Amino acid sequence: MKNTPLPLALLIDAENVSCKNIDQIMQETDKLGNPIVRCVYGDFTKPNMQCWNNIEEIFGIVKKQKFAYKPGKNCSDIELIMDAMELIFDASVEGLILVSGDSDFSGLLERFIRRNKPAYVMGNNHTAKILRDTATRFIKIKKQTPKRNRIHIDDKTKQATELFNVEPTKLGGLKIIEQASIYKDPLVDWVNKVLKMCNNIDGYVTESDFLSTIKTTYPNFDIVQKGYSSWPAFFIRQTHWIESKKANNTIYYKPL
Repeated sequence: MKNTPLPLALLIDAENVSCKNIDQIMQETDKLGNPIVRCVYGDFTKPNMQCWNNIEEIFGIVKKQKFAYKPGKNCSDIELIMDAMELIFDASVEGLILVSGDSDFSGLLERFIRRNKPAYVMGNNHTAKILRDTATRFIKIKKQTPKRNRIHIDDKTKQATELFNVEPTKLGGLKIIEQASIYKDPLVDWVNKVLKMCNNIDGYVTESDFLSTIKTTYPNFDIVQKGYSSWPAFFIRQTHWIESKKANNTIYYKPL
């Protein structure tokens, strides 16, 4: 039987990690499993945080903006912990990757591990010892300055994006309701598996059947926690990987 990647939550403390390391963070994350939840926390209005601006577009990591109203009060840490505590009880998430060096998160790691969910930590030489010792595994991020920072979209990437800014082809009288996204969220493969569980007509599944299957099979699954405002918002972003069509006022999805 083919092993499937472990579904993980990737939570990044932007106050403790530079966005220049995002390539290495994502490479190490892919070795550990499938990050179906991806969030970064911080006050992105600060000048030194501007490099995180395009993180969602490039890597699908949701920015959780927390304003630093008072010096010394780290609201982003509190938000990260609250989200992580909810994810502990999320059946679709089977482990945590915390990117931070703050010792305050050690208790959070212990709670994941007590529920038999691995809790990995990515950090640097300044990562607190208690955080390293508590983690299922500590992964050191090497200090580096990439020749080309992927956070900033270059001209070639812009040209590739423009290739999709065309009117979709109409097939069989069915209207394609959205243009394709060039970014494939890791959640796409899981959604395609769910679509294949549904009743289909020539490979097409109705939206109502899909939502019913999700609710019945995975009652604790929440698309909002995955960084999307709703299921339609997910499919709007991923129509390059999952075919979305509308006919007779009914929306259909088809795994590609």
